[in-house]
Amino acid sequence: MYISEKIKDEYKHWKQGDIIFIDAGTGSGKSHFIRNELSDFAESNFDQILLLVNRIELKKQIDALLESQNNKAIKTITYQTIEHNKEFDFRPYKYIVCDECHYFTEDSPFNFESDVSLKLIKGLNDHIRVFMSATGGTIFNHLEITRKIKPYKYRIKRDFSNILSLSFYNYKESTEPVERFIKEQFSNSTDKIIWFCRSLEQAEKLHNKYSDSSFMCSRSQKGYIHLITKDMIIDDGDKITFKGKWLFTTNVLDNGFDFKDDNIKLIICDYPDINSVLQCIGRKRKLHDKDNVHIVLADHNNQAISGFVRDRKEALKQAQYIIDGKLGEYFKIAGKFSDKSKYIVMDVLESDGKDYHKKVSYPKFLKVKSDYEMYSHIQSDQADLNKFRVLNGEKKRNDGFKQYISAELKQAKFYDLDEIYGRYNLSEYLAELVDIKLFKAEQKDLINRIDYRADGKQFKSYSALNDALKQLKLNYVISSRVETKGENRNKRYWIINKITD
Repeated sequence: MYISEKIKDEYKHWKQGDIIFIDAGTGSGKSHFIRNELSDFAESNFDQILLLVNRIELKKQIDALLESQNNKAIKTITYQTIEHNKEFDFRPYKYIVCDECHYFTEDSPFNFESDVSLKLIKGLNDHIRVFMSATGGTIFNHLEITRKIKPYKYRIKRDFSNILSLSFYNYKESTEPVERFIKEQFSNSTDKIIWFCRSLEQAEKLHNKYSDSSFMCSRSQKGYIHLITKDMIIDDGDKITFKGKWLFTTNVLDNGFDFKDDNIKLIICDYPDINSVLQCIGRKRKLHDKDNVHIVLADHNNQAISGFVRDRKEALKQAQYIIDGKLGEYFKIAGKFSDKSKYIVMDVLESDGKDYHKKVSYPKFLKVKSDYEMYSHIQSDQADLNKFRVLNGEKKRNDGFKQYISAELKQAKFYDLDEIYGRYNLSEYLAELVDIKLFKAEQKDLINRIDYRADGKQFKSYSALNDALKQLKLNYVISSRVETKGENRNKRYWIINKITD
């Protein structure tokens, strides 16, 4: 079903002051509805549409499409345009369409101006405001609670039937299991891969490693834009793709910009929240029934989830002190947690141009609150699931994030690439260490490579590591001995031996 089938002719009855929510995934026809049905209706009434987007690349893509259709009713600008021009004239436009409206909250951690555009648009009561997103739940809820009028709501459930497999890997350890997976499963010369990296440093490193790749980042990243080539994007109308086998990028691409290429077989996303995951997956348009994709996501263990909960709880506490006017209480904890306070609380220059006052960025507040609720939900579900496992004679597991994401993506099973491909990594690593004396520093490296844990605790004794090797069915054994000569005399070391049948 397309969104126009949900809306039908209701758009003809929208009036000034109305707020419209269009909650639907990629490929549901949100943009098509704006460019066609709504645009034709507006033009027939000599009205204009202002279409706000969150990325320059998306604006270019839409502008090219509007030009090819000779569409004169729609003007496209970025949210950043009105944030940097607070005197922007909205009067010519009857319709204000906020495409990818999750921008207000999802970009707020690194964009200090998203509250400016949100406040401006909320105040445009003489216009019809349309908010569209596949992941706009947070901003939809906020607008519905704070606005006095009842919004029009149109929703289509997201379809994940194009996902062939879901896998996870420990991105903090190594990308090697993913690279092995790709080498083994996507060796066809026509296979293409999009990798959404958590950092530009990682994206650059991988791009330099693989010559048959493209790189994309924000134009504001002066230290990296030299890696972007003019012919990186290939657009022949029916097909929009990228040059080479690989595309390494960040969340500069995770909003709105679409690829139409059935050779894109794998999407990797290293971001820790479901909205980013959904946006990354949505960058590939499904072209036909057999156009499916494999998904690999960075895993975030229970310890990381607990850290996310703790940090966001502290940030919300500080923000609430500012909201309640309790500056004394805020300053008591802000000194100790100043690195977190800047996440929501901002210094705003007074009208006299001399002094500052503390202000809570509301989009940041909404984002942190949403993340806190999500990570708390993951934490709670993991605790309940592990209790159930223990009652059934099973061991506790460190898989809360995996369970949550797989449920959100409607996937009955998932794979752990570290277990599948990392095992061979470990075997090769152990083979290289046979008969080599491992002292304290080398022992620490071995402990971290095996990373044997239970209930979040890492075991560090050689006997525990031997148990792990036995469980992994790796034919190696570690023994402990004492050095009898040289500079390490009387120091204990480990030695690894291969077990032969």
